Amino acid sequence: MTLPGIATRESRTTIAQLSEALAETRARTLGLVNDLSEEQLIGPRLQIVNPLRWEIGHIAWFQEFWVLRRLGKQSPILKHGDELYDSARVDHDPAREEQAWFALINEFRTRK
Repeated sequence: MTLPGIATRESRTTIAQLSEALAETRARTLGLVNDLSEEQLIGPRLQIVNPLRWEIGHIAWFQEFWVLRRLGKQSPILKHGDELYDSARVDHDPAREEQAWFALINEFRTRK
């Protein structure tokens, strides 16, 4: 089965194409949130809903984890980012997430 726009085993996506797609995705994500206030980035305080700013940090962490660290062999941007964002190894804790989100989200917003 093939779906339009979805890579298959036979497709050969180049590093340049992947880089362009990630840059475009980052720009679109930032375009959606750059003009939001801190209050809007936090959103409603619900036990089952993460703050928007944490979700954005989580996106940045995944990009860092797979692209910069796995492919680029670079060091983590945020020293303790794995302790906050690695959802495969860290239990969901809104209080911890609320306290620690800002370092990675600020890096995500300013990194070119």
